[in-house]
Amino acid sequence: MRVLQWIVARCAGHAPEVETPLGLMPEYDDLNWEGLDFGPERYAQVTAIVPDQWVRELKSHEELFAKIGREASQGARARIRSTGGAPDGVIAH
Repeated sequence: MRVLQWIVARCAGHAPEVETPLGLMPEYDDLNWEGLDFGPERYAQVTAIVPDQWVRELKSHEELFAKIGREASQGARARIRSTGGAPDGVIAH
């Protein structure tokens, strides 16, 4: 629900965002952490973009698309191929 609060506020033009290779994301201070023991260091750890991990993740998506054939999103397949298996900005082409 906390991320949903940020999404709604962002859509209404009331919350900032940070552009990342994976899309728009909130910074730590943009989310409501009341009642949670989840500091900025932990947030940075879980939102870090590790290129090797994303390359493996996107390759697994391509394998799934190959298994499900025509049902796969052609747009997603094209996007993965065009990036060489990595989201824009994660690995220089």
